[in-house]
Amino acid sequence: MDPSLLPGSFAPILDLVVAEARARDLPVFLVGGAVRDALRGVPSKDLDLVVQTDSPGKVLELARGLADGLGGTFVPLDKARGIARIVLKGGRDLDLAAQVGSTLEEDLRHRDFTLNAMAWDPRSRALVDPTGGRSDLERGILRLAGPASLVEDPLRTMRALRMLCSLPLQPAPGLLDALRAHSCRLSGVSGERIRDEFFACLVAGLTSRWEIFVESGLLRATLPEAEGLGGGEQARVLATLRLLEDPQALAVLGNSWCAERLRAHLETPLAGNRRPLELLKLAVLLEPGPESASLSRAGEESGIGRVARHLVLSRREGRRLERLMALRDEPWNLSRQGASPGRWHRLFREAGPSAPDLLVFSAARAMGSGGRGDSNFLARIRRMLEDFFQEGRVSRPKTLLTGADLARAFGLPRGPLVGRLLEELAEAVAEEKVRSREEALALAAEWLARDS
Repeated sequence: MDPSLLPGSFAPILDLVVAEARARDLPVFLVGGAVRDALRGVPSKDLDLVVQTDSPGKVLELARGLADGLGGTFVPLDKARGIARIVLKGGRDLDLAAQVGSTLEEDLRHRDFTLNAMAWDPRSRALVDPTGGRSDLERGILRLAGPASLVEDPLRTMRALRMLCSLPLQPAPGLLDALRAHSCRLSGVSGERIRDEFFACLVAGLTSRWEIFVESGLLRATLPEAEGLGGGEQARVLATLRLLEDPQALAVLGNSWCAERLRAHLETPLAGNRRPLELLKLAVLLEPGPESASLSRAGEESGIGRVARHLVLSRREGRRLERLMALRDEPWNLSRQGASPGRWHRLFREAGPSAPDLLVFSAARAMGSGGRGDSNFLARIRRMLEDFFQEGRVSRPKTLLTGADLARAFGLPRGPLVGRLLEELAEAVAEEKVRSREEALALAAEWLARDS
């Protein structure tokens, strides 16, 4: 392997690792994705290293020393097994782990796939490849590193799907059968690990491997609420997902300025590295299931709540998902009814910060259905997106009166009545029924007299 294929910024890091490990008489090897990506001529974000020692404590000491030398943060991941992470500046990670087994070859054979079961010795500059990973990589084949690969970690079933989605690979003979046999064991894996692999699949694009996702049982294991997709529903889901996976498809929803703002909004993480765009894709998968879309009644957890809990989503993500599912038909209904700007403002208020997500979701569903993507509806969605990002009259009407103004003018106590008046006034401003404080006070007086 040519070390020059490693990202240039990693060269001094690797030099320091080798020097520090040599000073401690600890052989180290570069392993996993960094070796695979270097052989592909693709830069890798992170580095994984195996340390040849039977003392987990020595790995932790090495990692701590490297963190100090690199100006990174030392994070012990598993003290008993000697696994640690160094979080470097710029969002990169350097992971170190004690060798599993008595030899490096034995360690590599315990890994997930052959193309991840390669190591590079930075001292001898030799590639160690006991499972034929380089050959599989050159032929574009994803093969298990050993017969116990999925037994040792069922999450590797989901990782196989992610790698098939993100790399130009075909499954080796028998891989799909192995995934089918072990996907049911995902129930014993932590929700956080399943969530991270599943969202990585959503980022990479599920539609290219949809049949494997379904036939392997991974859809059922990951999202039981979406398992019953029928033929027509499945075709619509796939069409909608393809639209969300295509960056150019969303460009029709705004001019260059608005499209750029929309893209930035959808790609800004909500929690961890999970973005609104992937939450939209998850909503598409859940949308056909009426039970999964139902909102909770008093004392009951909704289907969406169960999904959020199962995937260990943040509270913020769960609320957004609930809003998307509850309001998903409203943009289409308002457009078809020729609703007033005040009704659209009410929708913006209910959707909150996820209003653009809702508009994109509705537009993607319309275009994906084949029958509802008419030009008038899409033009309305474009206008509403532009209004939102410009903080326009509909999404953020100008505040003519405050709650204190209403309380003073009409002797009202602070409470729900003042809140309702402010909401009514906001809708009136959106519809240009009032344009000044005097007109707003007059309209408020009219409402109070009528309702008294």
